[in-house]
Amino acid sequence: MTIIEPLHSRSDESIQRNIDFNEKELIITVLMDNAGKMSISHSDLKEMSISPLVGGSLNLNYRVIIKNRSFFVKHQIKSSVTYKNSIIREYEVLTHLYWEKKALYVPKPLVFDDANKILITDYIPGHKPILKRDSAKELTRCMKTVMKDLKEVDVNFLKHICTNTRTSPHLFWKEYAKPRLRLLQKEAIICEIGSVDFCNVLYQVERAIDSRLEEQDENEYVFDWDDEKPWWFSLIHNDLALRNMLQISSFRTTASSVSSPFFIIDWEFADAGSIAYDLAFFAAEHQTSVDYVLNFLPSGFSHQELMKVKTLIITFMPLIDLINAWSILSKLKEYKAMQDQWLSTSSLADGATYFFSSKPPLLTTMPYTIDQGLYYSLRRLRRLNQQLGLKYDSTRIFHEAQAILNYFKTKVALY
Repeated sequence: MTIIEPLHSRSDESIQRNIDFNEKELIITVLMDNAGKMSISHSDLKEMSISPLVGGSLNLNYRVIIKNRSFFVKHQIKSSVTYKNSIIREYEVLTHLYWEKKALYVPKPLVFDDANKILITDYIPGHKPILKRDSAKELTRCMKTVMKDLKEVDVNFLKHICTNTRTSPHLFWKEYAKPRLRLLQKEAIICEIGSVDFCNVLYQVERAIDSRLEEQDENEYVFDWDDEKPWWFSLIHNDLALRNMLQISSFRTTASSVSSPFFIIDWEFADAGSIAYDLAFFAAEHQTSVDYVLNFLPSGFSHQELMKVKTLIITFMPLIDLINAWSILSKLKEYKAMQDQWLSTSSLADGATYFFSSKPPLLTTMPYTIDQGLYYSLRRLRRLNQQLGLKYDSTRIFHEAQAILNYFKTKVALY
């Protein structure tokens, strides 16, 4: 029997996922077609190895070693992807940062094959950072450089990639977070299997956020593209977290740049918006203080501007927690549908514990187990209780989460 296991991170050398034959042939074809751009010859490809790496829910990732060089290959496989969350966007952002800003903290973009949706960059041999005292100081120093570069990106490029959803908390709530909260209220798996208590909690969250935003000026962070770029407007990563960073022991330096052992990867969600958004995302994801992420800002902000950024971070954080919870719970619902379909076509005896003989597409790229994803979401919803000053019993939500987890484990064994 085959047991479903989480894949290794990009920095791991060991392999757990086999490569589909057609997938391997496609990668080899793209490499051959673009050998010149990568400064390799066709004869070099005879000494090539392809190793699968853990990916997101949209991509399959690989490390390709050709002679003594390593490349990172990302293949976008999700058919519902749009320009707003695609490797086309990632390639454009990497190209702009690497060549225009001379950024030392992004991998060098080498090839983008639009027909096959394959991106090839330098492979960065590193590991996910851990926030300890020394590394936190190094990370802060790196982020000052990053935030300065992102803030100085040309306004025409920002206009090109802007989705107009993250320029202010009001727009983010109205255009992005609130519609997904409504989906969570109606369709989330936790509402299907759990009790109505969870849905009631989501209605409380919606009312609390509406009330908080009504107290703030909706038009303060609205601007016209013909006007001068506002002080708070910037390129944003839109998924700024340690899981999208790599820490390495040796790194590139130039006389004009601050050296840093950190690389920032996975820019497919990059956008243009409030400089506070990335700071709020990092603080929400890693439960750091607002003052810590304020240290990421470069010099040049007035005291009044810093206080405004701090207010924006505090306002963005519960919205980001909500979106992160929605993202995971929606994937669990998708997984449940796949599981139910598999079980309905299975010829095994009723009441047995089932094991997948092959991994469904979602599980192939899902870098977490069911229980990890579920509790990741529930921790964020629990924090909303504190951030928004709500009074619901978050302990009961965790009891419901355990009931859902038990439901899965009676159907499919996950380790």
